[in-house]
This record gives sequence, structure tokens and C-alpha cells, in this order.
Amino acid sequence: MLLWPQVTKAQTLQDKNLSIDSVKADTAYYIGEWVLESSISVQTDSGEVPTQNWLYDPIRGTLSFRNTNEFSFRDIKYLQIEYKVYPYSLRRFYNDRAVQPLDTSLLNKEGDVFSRFNLNAENNRNNESDLQQRGSLSRGIIVGTNQDFALESGLDFELSGKLTDDITISAVLTDRSIPIQPDGTTQNLKEFDRVFIQVEAPSTTIEMGDVDISLEKSTFAKLNRRLQGAAGYNSTTFTDVAAAASVVRGVFKSVRFAGLEGVQGPYRLTGNENDEFVIILAGTERVYLNGKLVDRGEEEEYIIDYGLGELYFTNNLLIKDETRIVVEYEYIDQNFNRTLVAAEGEGKLLNDRFKIGATVIRQADGNNLLSQQTLTESDIDILRQAGDDRTVARVSGAEMIDPDDEDFNVLYTQIDTVVNGQTFIIFKNEPGSEEAVFRVRFSNVGEFQGSYQRVGTSVNGLLFKWVGPNQGEYEPFRTLPAPIQQQMAALNSSFLVNDNIKLFGEWAVSDYDQNRFSTLDDADNIDHSYLGGIQIDTLKAGMGSLSFKAERRYSGSNFEFFERTREVEFDRKWNLSGFEKSQETTNELSARYDFKRSSFINGEYGFIDRFGFTGERQAAAFQMENSKGLGATYSQDWIRSEDDFAGINGNWFRQQGRLSKQFNNRDLKRTFTPFIQFEHEERLQRDQSDDSLTNQSLRFYEIVPGVNYQSEKWLIGYSMGFRTDFRVNENRLEKESKALQHSVQLNVTPSNYVSTQNKITVRNKDFNAQFEENGNTDKRSLLIRSNTSYSSISDNWTGNFLYEANTQRQALLQETFIEVGPEIGQYVWDDLNNDGVEQVDEFFLEITPNEGTYIRQFLPSDDLFPVIDLKVRLRNEINPLGFMKGEEGVNYFLNQMVFRSRFDVAENSTTNDLADIYFLNLQTFRDAATTIQGRFTFEKELDVLPAYDSYDISVRYNQSRSLNRRSSELQRIFIDAFAVDFGYDITSTIQGDSKVSFGTNRTTSNTISNRNYDIYSQNFEQGFGATLNRSWRTGFVASYSNKKDRFQVNNTVDAQIVKIRNTNRFFLWRKMQANSSLEFRNVRVNGTTNAVGNFELTEGSGEGSNLLWSLNSSYRVSNLIRLNLVYDGRTVKDRPTIHTARLTVKAIF
Repeated sequence: MLLWPQVTKAQTLQDKNLSIDSVKADTAYYIGEWVLESSISVQTDSGEVPTQNWLYDPIRGTLSFRNTNEFSFRDIKYLQIEYKVYPYSLRRFYNDRAVQPLDTSLLNKEGDVFSRFNLNAENNRNNESDLQQRGSLSRGIIVGTNQDFALESGLDFELSGKLTDDITISAVLTDRSIPIQPDGTTQNLKEFDRVFIQVEAPSTTIEMGDVDISLEKSTFAKLNRRLQGAAGYNSTTFTDVAAAASVVRGVFKSVRFAGLEGVQGPYRLTGNENDEFVIILAGTERVYLNGKLVDRGEEEEYIIDYGLGELYFTNNLLIKDETRIVVEYEYIDQNFNRTLVAAEGEGKLLNDRFKIGATVIRQADGNNLLSQQTLTESDIDILRQAGDDRTVARVSGAEMIDPDDEDFNVLYTQIDTVVNGQTFIIFKNEPGSEEAVFRVRFSNVGEFQGSYQRVGTSVNGLLFKWVGPNQGEYEPFRTLPAPIQQQMAALNSSFLVNDNIKLFGEWAVSDYDQNRFSTLDDADNIDHSYLGGIQIDTLKAGMGSLSFKAERRYSGSNFEFFERTREVEFDRKWNLSGFEKSQETTNELSARYDFKRSSFINGEYGFIDRFGFTGERQAAAFQMENSKGLGATYSQDWIRSEDDFAGINGNWFRQQGRLSKQFNNRDLKRTFTPFIQFEHEERLQRDQSDDSLTNQSLRFYEIVPGVNYQSEKWLIGYSMGFRTDFRVNENRLEKESKALQHSVQLNVTPSNYVSTQNKITVRNKDFNAQFEENGNTDKRSLLIRSNTSYSSISDNWTGNFLYEANTQRQALLQETFIEVGPEIGQYVWDDLNNDGVEQVDEFFLEITPNEGTYIRQFLPSDDLFPVIDLKVRLRNEINPLGFMKGEEGVNYFLNQMVFRSRFDVAENSTTNDLADIYFLNLQTFRDAATTIQGRFTFEKELDVLPAYDSYDISVRYNQSRSLNRRSSELQRIFIDAFAVDFGYDITSTIQGDSKVSFGTNRTTSNTISNRNYDIYSQNFEQGFGATLNRSWRTGFVASYSNKKDRFQVNNTVDAQIVKIRNTNRFFLWRKMQANSSLEFRNVRVNGTTNAVGNFELTEGSGEGSNLLWSLNSSYRVSNLIRLNLVYDGRTVKDRPTIHTARLTVKAIF
């Protein structure tokens, strides 16, 4: 980003302007505190930016931008901001000063009074600061029955302001030890743990903590990373310097793949060793579709699950078979401690005409035992002999462990099995077997390349089953990770011959060691690259300007880049079949002539030479716009290639264009724009031996006519796309398929009370008969997003309707429980069958806080099913008698009633009857044969007396139905709940609360019988609360519940629960606040049921009489220190009493 401020003085106000390159819609730009807001004007090359797309914050002095349906900053590369400022030297904020009481001891010594008082005043002046800070530091311990001692810590700190008149500091330190990545559905990410400190001086900036570094001055030594360390930047009139030293948080990877017709996701991201379920570092991903960078967010193009590494595309665009997807990202890899040191500098001489720069980067993994956690000495010996060959570094994934070791839940036995007369030694999971002494790690080798398959069972953990040679995807081996070292140095320079002509060049050397443990194969670690060229910019010629560029670039076959430095679709540009390492030389020429009014014509020509591959490319393009709204664009390129390694000669011609005409009615502020666009490609890949066409050959034609209409209240768009694809059949290109796509957009805001945004895309792709024989089937794709908000004129009725539907792939989820400790744990394991093996039906929600040490996580299985994904939500809030005016009496009572409802449907189905899903045929939803996940929720609430302080009556009725098909079970959940709550004041200090509720809670599982129950419950509760004085409030609640488990028809199980609870809230000595609770429970059960049914029936207490107690207290030791104690306990029949306690000390500053 480049900022160029310029100032010219006027009489009272100062005129300023600011230029911004690479504008970002989610970034705030500082322009000054005393800006006259009405004078701000934001301009682009194409005109002024509407005021609704920018916002000035006079408090912070920042200007921020936002995208709307009418205007987007996505393709804007340059902004010019003009504004006026008041020439005030005053600050916006001054710190408040408290009057300091005079120390009476000053009066004890006559003659010293004034001198000491003056000295104190002088100290106060010297201690004045513009720094604003707030935060807290906490340290705590957690202890409890049946759990290990645990420590917890937390830090929240923010600091901002001026250290001196020229130096500012801003710091954010957040550390809650939460191992969770942020939500990947929004543009702006909120990280749970972050440390960032920035100190800014007029020419220097220093950043520490979690920093993003970007080195872009070099062509070869580009680097964009998210690091943990320090980075510094210094900029003067003659030099620009940047440096960083840090621990690398993630490993960089780039993947490319083709989309699937109508499949919006998930597309799974893996590690460099094909590792599954990698954790993506939040915000490091860059996603390209057809060579264009797209944005993250539910309102943008994609969302991402950082924890599972799964990418989904939104309904704003349709993914097709021909969609080209490239994803670059960093993922967490804990094999080695990796460090990075980088520096980049540029100097300017001869009045900035001559520039010379250098970049140095070193990234290395530690190669000693202390810097890694996964390798043994024997593993390191294997790596020493492996050199750079990773296949040699494969070892068995089986490891024999101590049978008494409780850290491993999934263990295997080693047995022999015979298939077709051949004996195989395999690993088999046999829970409880004394011979199960092997912990086995499996590697994904690809579909039908392995002998094992992931299966879902009731055992807690990932389980693999032997299915036979070449029938699975996994093998029991692991590839040993090797520590790498990568270094690069680059020198670059440029010289301006005159204002229009520039000479430039760069040379770089890289050193890449793929295995620091071994000296074998090190002879090819070092290689170099260079580039050089001439560039002519904006040379006046005739009615426009001419630009020209000639460049030669060379990369050695062993030169290793830190990240992609070429075009994102470099392989497509040159008709390369892959990115195998090779010596490479490119020579390219380009010329462009710019006319007035955003019109230009350009041409390109170039050669590429790689080992066994040569290519020649020609390209041309033009763009034309005139004052009458006529616009036209056209581009074409042609590539001829010879690939001697693959034995293929290629010839690829591509072209695309668009023609549009905008009709304006300036009086009515309406625009009408018809357009037509087309795209055509023909790729002929011929075998060099017999000149036959290979399967990579193709041809397609696509034409898209459409129209857009826009006014103040309407935005209407429609387009219809026709596409015909040709593929190879019997050595010639024949019609493979034809596709028809309709896209409709309708946004309407007819008044302040109704607003609707709608977008629908429908695409049908039909294959010809001869290609259907190859396994292709006709495909139907549909994307719908509709969001409507409405309200009545009197505001007695408000609501929202959301409808979303698309096609995607869905995996069956596997339920797992992971031990994480009491800090964030929520589940407790109870070994019901005493076999020492964790089963998923042996985990229960904690009854008291800090008791659970496990969390539940759903991991996707390997199999993906094509599904229709539907989400519908209807929300309403109605004041049915709001029309009855009046501030007292019956009318006031009636016109205050509020009815709220929420209707929520989610269906994930494999059905072929699409109309049943799209038109909400609810009878076909949650079908055991087709539904992967389905949910129906209907919530209704009537608030009868919302305006009365002394009385409150609410009536609620909730329905919930869900079906979840998981890898180990098919689970159905049925919930009906009705409740009436009546709150009232008995006196000014005593309140009462009466509740009546009844309902049904039913869960069925087809494989895990422990989870089957059907409980009907009735509950009556009466409570009283009293404020005894300003420091003490107490309450008593008595309840009776009658429950019946009706799952077994001939064996109904009854339970009666009586609960008496006393709660207290104290405020003591103005320093202590405490909340306490003591509850007596008596549970009587008639009959027997399964473990989960008994847990639900008795609310987790079990049969008999029990006590539950809790104490939550906070003591203010001083104005800056708080002491918090949370203590919970409960008695359990025939078991020791369970205690948990959390003690935390918190310092506030």
C-alpha cells in the first residue's frame, strides 16, 4: 500500500488530498481528526464513490470503506481522496485529572511547603501521557475428584497512544489458551489468542507478536507469511528497509483442482504429506476461481472451516466441472520448530532514477532432538540414509505399547488372514483383547491403492479395517518427516533512462536442503535465477500513450521458491501439463496503446523453453468505452507447444469478449444495460508418434446474453448462458454435452417497510449418448438465496424470511470425544462395561462445572455423497392488538402483548426428487433412506404482560425434529415442550415465580441401543425470592417432576424427582460478592432402562437422595486485584462425593 499526502494552505481551512493504492474494504485509513466531513470527496478512475460506501469516524480520524450491491471496491486499484481540515493543533482527547489532595505532612516543616508542593506539581507535568490502556491478567488452578491438577491462564491487554509527540504505540495481547481457530464465515476474523505490538515513528515501524510480513520488492524472493516474532520497517528519502525474525506458525502449500458440477463443497485441503484434518491458519488462505482472487464471507464467494480444512463456496457463484480452483494457504505443522529470518532493502540514487535492492530469506527446521517431538534416534538414522528420497523414509505405522498404558484407546492385534490362498498379516481392532498391544498409524495412499478403510463404530476414535489389497485407501505406514532448510538471496536494480524508459534486472540464488539429517543428494541444493528487461511507460503517441515491455526470465531446475511468483494460472498460459521441476527460460514482449476514456489495445508475444518442452504464445486484447454508454472488450491468445517428455504437440486457441450498451435516464435515475458475452476455446493435443488426439483435447463455445436494470428501488438482472463442449471420441472432437444456465437477480426496496434480495441460478448439463457410456450422467444444479425483511407501518409486525438452497457433497460424520482437560471440557467418561475402552455411548454431559474433561467433535468420513442442502428460516414478531390505543386500562393491557415465532428447517438430502426439497414438501424430509442431516424447529412464545413490572406471563411451545445419519448410527430426535411461566411481585421485596411444563423427549438409534429412550415429563415448580437488605438476597425453589420412559412398550420406567433449592447472593464489606446454591434431590425410579435413558430420566443424578452445592465468589483484594473462587460438589449414590474447584487471581490494569 502506498500513501502520498499533499497539503496546500487556504485562508481558514487546509486543502488535503490522499492517494491510496490497493484499497481494502475492511481497512480503516487515517486522514486526520479535524476534518470537515462535508468536504470529503472520494474519486476513482471511473467517477465519484457514493457516500454510502464510505464512513468517516471523527473520533479516530479514520476513513473506512464498505461494499454494497450498487458499488464494490473489489476491482478498484486506486483512490483519490480530497478533503478540508481545520488547522487546529489541539488534540481530540485530554486525559481527565483528579484533584490531588494536599499531603498535610507538608505543613509540618516550615519553609519546605512551597518547594515540596512545586516539586510535586512538576512531577505531575512530567508524568502526563496520552497512553490509554486497559486489560487484565489471570492465573488459576483447577482441582477436582477423578481428574488431574490443571493450570489456566488468561491475558487481555490493550494499549494505544503516544509515547512522545512523534512515536505512537498500539498493542493487543489476548491469550486465553483456547485451541480454536476463528470462524471462517466472515470477512473480518476475530482470533481468540493474539499478541500484537506496534510502535510507529515518523520513518520507522516495529511490530512484535503475531505479525504478517510481506516482502514484494523482489520477483524471485517474494514472501507473505503469518509469523510469531518481530518485524521492522524503515523508510527514508533514500532507503526502504524491512526485516523480520520469528518462529514460523504454519507451512505453506498451494493446491489446484477442478470443480465438480453443481458441488459447492466441501473441498478438502490437506498437508504436504496428504495429511487429513489439517488446521488452516486463519486468514492465510487465498482462493482463486478461474484465475481471479475471490473473497471470504457468507455474503462473498466462499467460507472455510479452519479446524477441518474444508472449503465451501457460497450461493453467489455456481461451481461447474470447468471451474478452475487454486487455493494457497498455511497449515499448522508441529513436526519441527521452524524459524525464519528475512530482510529486504532498497536504495535510491540519482534523484530516484537508480534503484538497487536486496532480499535475504532463511527458513529452517531444527535438526536436533530438542527441536522435534516425533522422531526417535532410530528414525533419525533412517533419515540419514534416505537423502532426499522420501519413499525410503517410510517405516511401519505399528508401535507396540505397554498394555497398562491408558493414553491410547484404539489398539490393534496382529493376526494372519488367508484370502484366495494367500496369507496376509493384518491389524485388527478387538476391544478388550489382551493381544491388542499395537498402536497403528495409517497413511492415505489414494482410492483403491491401499488395503485398509476408515470405518465408523461405537469405539471412540478413528478406526481402520482391513478390506483386502487395492480395495481401500490406507496402509499401515508413516513417512518420517525430515527437517528442511531453505535459503535465498536476491539482488535487483532498475534505472530510469528518462521519464518513460526503465531498465530492470534481478539475480537470485537459492539453497534448498530437503533433509538436514543427511548429506546425501546435497549436490543439487543450490541453483540460481535471473531476469532482465526494458519497460516503456506512457509514451505520448498520437491521441494516446504507448507502453512497452520486453523481459527475459530464467530459473534453474533446482531453484526453489518460497511461494508462487508467477501468474496463478501459469500452466494454462503456456499449455503446461504440470509443474515438474525443470530449468525454464521465458522471453516475452508486450505492448499497449491507451486511448482516451478507458479504451486501449494491447498485444503479447513470447517463448518458453523447459527440459523437453518448448512453447510459443501470442495474445491480444482491446477495450472500448464511449460517452454514450457503449462498451466492448475482446481478448484472445494462442499457444503452440511441443512436449517431448509426454510425446505431445499442442495447439491451443482461446478467445472471449463482451459487448454492452448503457441507456440512462438521469431525471428518473434509471439505467438499462443489455449485454452479450462469449467465450470459445479449442485445444488440440496430438500424439507425436501417430498424430492422434489425446484425451486432453477439447473445444467449447459459450454465449451469454443478458440485461441489467437499476433504479432507486429496483435492481433486476437476467442472463441466459448456452455452452457446448466437445471431447475426443474415436480420434476426433465430438459433442460431449450441452449446458443451459439461467441467472436471475431481483433486489427490491419499494418502501421503508419491505426489502428483498433474491438470486437464482439454474443450470442443466446434458451428455450425449456416447459419452454417457463412459459414466457421465446428466446433471442439474440450482442455487437459490432469498432474504426478505418486512414490517407493518405501525411496527406491530416485523419479520424476516430466508431461503437458501444449493447442491454440494456431504460426508457422514463420526462422533469422537477428545480429552482436553477441565478448562474447556464438557463431557465425562463413565466406563459402563468396565472394559477400559472408551465407547461413544459412555460419554455424558457434566452435571457440575469443571467436571468434564472431554469435548465432542464430529469428524467427516472419507465417503462423500452428492446432496441438496436447504436452509429456510421464518421469523416473526407480532403485536396482535397493537391497534388498540391507550396508555391505561384494558386497552393498555391488550396492546402490549407480543407473539414471537421462529420456523427453522434444514435438510441435507441425497434424494433425486428435487421438487420435494425445493418446494418444502415436509413429509419427505428427514427420510432415513435419503437424509444425511435434517432438522425442523418451530418455536412460539406469547409474552402477555411485557410492559408490567409487577407481573409477567409467558407461554412457550417448542417443537424440534431431527435426523442425523452418522458413520456409526442413524439417530432420530423428537422434542415437544410446552411451558407457562408466571412471575409476580408479592411485596416490594418479595417475588414469586410459578412454572408448569410438560413435554416429550425421544431419541432413537439404529445401532447404539444405549441411546434409545422416549421420556414424557411433567414438571411443576414454585419459587420465591426475597431481598432481605441491600447486601443479601435469598431464594427458595421447590419442584416436582414426573417422568416416564415409554421406549419399551411392555416395560415403562417411571421416575419421580423432588428438588428443593436455596440460592443466596451476598455483598460483603464492599469487597466481596458471592453466589451460593444448595439443592436437595430425591429421585425414585420404578423399573430399569439403559444408561443414557437413565441419565436423561434422572437428570444425571441417578436414583436416590443427593445433594448438589455451588459457591461462586469474587473478592476485591484491592482496586487492581480480584480473587475468584468457584466450588461445586455433588453426592452420588454408592460413589465418592465429587468435588471441583477453580481458584483464579485476576489483576486489572
